[in-house]
Amino acid sequence: MDVIRYVSQGGFMMFPLFVCSVFLVTIIIDRLIQLQEEKIAPSALCQLLYHQENTEDISEQIRLYPSALATILTSLHKNRGEESSVQNRLLATFLNKEVYLLEKGLEGLSIIAAVAPLLGLLGTVLGMVDVFNTIVNQGVGQASVFSSGISKALLTTIGGLMVAVPALVAYGIFSRKVDSLIHLLDTNCQRYILKLKPLYVK
Repeated sequence: MDVIRYVSQGGFMMFPLFVCSVFLVTIIIDRLIQLQEEKIAPSALCQLLYHQENTEDISEQIRLYPSALATILTSLHKNRGEESSVQNRLLATFLNKEVYLLEKGLEGLSIIAAVAPLLGLLGTVLGMVDVFNTIVNQGVGQASVFSSGISKALLTTIGGLMVAVPALVAYGIFSRKVDSLIHLLDTNCQRYILKLKPLYVK
């Protein structure tokens, strides 16, 4: 296979880069599955919060939409007798927990984006050392050997960039997605807290 031949031509530093690429693909697939809006805040539940005013009716229907939003709303409803300041603190606690869960794997993307180019550069430096050793042993008359050595050395730089660039792009996209989902959760939960307000206002 071309991929295997490409990895083998680049030297042993291509193998950690290959491992990084496997982790990269795994994290991207996992985040694509987990960061779906319908899994975090189903549109039907958001519409219910927007149109329905009776919190008891809402609480009875929440179980139909298992999601992060439903979990938070259930907890808020259980504490419906508390003041809004208490509800907001409770909400902040749940949102912090959701941020942690939603950002799972993003740190891995940032690490891969930072490490991959360095691995590529290290491979290039090691490759150039081999080239200069070849020059010392055989002289500069072997142009094919010289050019082949440089080409082999640069393969790791290419490999490092091919891993780092997608990791960086994915990190940016998923970070914005997490911010959007947290904002969506916060907005809908705040709407529900306002509906609960008459229950504790004296």
